Amino acid sequence: MQRIQKTHRGFSMVEMIVALTITASLGLAVYTTFAQGLRLWSRAAKGRSEWRISLFLDKLTNELRNEFADPKWDFQGDPTSLSFATVAHGGEDPKEQRFRDRPVYLRYGFNAQSGVVALQKFSFEDVLSPKIPARPAFPVLEKIRTFGLEYYLYDARAKGYRWKAKWNKNCFPGTVKVTIEPEEAGNHKVTRIIDTPAGEACSEAKDKKNS
Repeated sequence: MQRIQKTHRGFSMVEMIVALTITASLGLAVYTTFAQGLRLWSRAAKGRSEWRISLFLDKLTNELRNEFADPKWDFQGDPTSLSFATVAHGGEDPKEQRFRDRPVYLRYGFNAQSGVVALQKFSFEDVLSPKIPARPAFPVLEKIRTFGLEYYLYDARAKGYRWKAKWNKNCFPGTVKVTIEPEEAGNHKVTRIIDTPAGEACSEAKDKKNS
């Protein structure tokens, strides 16, 4: 009877190298895809934060550049809040249509505990009433770590400008500096300097003269 011999053959060196190369290539491809996804996610999260802040600052810039003097609602500011009168041009929100192209009185404030910048909005009738009614404050910017305001004043005696932490004068500052830091990790502070209407800003000497 013919006997069949069975031969046991292992992997050759070349086959091992090819297998290891394929495995390494697949692992590298998976890692690259995962790392790219993390980078895209991080960039998108940062972009959303910067986008929210940019929209808020654009809106605040338009409001400050349309501000006007009103003895019943002077420009007031401190490091975390700001009040001023401006002309509203309305928006897409039907609730805001009653303020369209009319004087509106705004009060922004930052709550460090909740990380929210909120806005109170008053109408012309509110300010003219014997007692200004209480209006709810609604959030306009959330997830904020720090929010700071500074006010630029021209000192005629020193012939130069200086920043002030508070503003309680009967005229406008030359500019308002807004600094915002979002809560998201990796995001840096965003700063914008907003000019007031030309010719409306006051100096230290003018303010003392009017006092």
